[in-house]
Amino acid sequence: MDKEIVMYTRGGFCTDVIRAHRALQRWRLPYREINIRENSQAHQRCLEWNRNLSMPVIVIARQGEDVPIKPPMPLEPEQSPSDLDRGYLITEPGKKGLQSFLARHGFLVTNHEQGRHETSADYS
Repeated sequence: MDKEIVMYTRGGFCTDVIRAHRALQRWRLPYREINIRENSQAHQRCLEWNRNLSMPVIVIARQGEDVPIKPPMPLEPEQSPSDLDRGYLITEPGKKGLQSFLARHGFLVTNHEQGRHETSADYS
C-alpha cells in the first residue's frame, strides 16, 4: 500500500489513545506512532492542525511520511476537532468516526448488506 496510518500521541494515560491503539491492533492494521513529547516538530504540527493538543491525531500519510496526504480541512472558529473527519486527518475519533475514516481510506472493508464494518468488533 502506498499510504499508511500515523497516530500522534503524547504518552501517558489517555483513554482515547488507548481505545485507538486497541482498535488498530484488533483490526490488525499496521500504524506508526509519533510521540509529540519527543518530537517538537510533531508537537507544532498538532497545534497548527487542531489549535490544541487533543490526542490521538490519526493521519493517512504517504508511506514513510509524517503528514497527511493533503492538508486537513480548516476548522471553523470555535469548532472542536474531536471526531471530525477532516479529509486525511481525524482527532480524538469515536468508534463510528474511526471506522468510517479508515474504511473511506481503504483500511477497513465495509459490509454494506449488514451496514457495519467486518473488522470493527469491540472498539471499547
